[in-house]
Amino acid sequence: HLELPDRTKVLVVSSVSRRSIANESRLRRGWLITVFNDESVKNVVGFEAAAKSVKAGDPINLVATRGDSQRVFFFDAQTDDASKK
Repeated sequence: HLELPDRTKVLVVSSVSRRSIANESRLRRGWLITVFNDESVKNVVGFEAAAKSVKAGDPINLVATRGDSQRVFFFDAQTDDASKK
C-alpha cells in the first residue's frame, strides 16, 4: 500500500516484464513515474497517449521516484513480442 497525497499526479509501476529492457534498467514495481519523454505524467490516459506515439527502437526516458530516491531511466522502446522472447 502506497501512502500518497490525494492530489498526487503520478503513475505507479504495477509490474515490469522480467525480459524487458525496463527490467534490465532496474525499473521495478512501486516506482512512481512523474515524467515520460520530457512530459509530466498527470494520469494513465496521458501516459498511454504518449506511449502510443513511441515506436520500437525509439529512445525513452522516464523520471521516477521511490521513497526518497529519484532516478532517470533511459532505454529504447521494444515491441511486446520482443519482451516475450
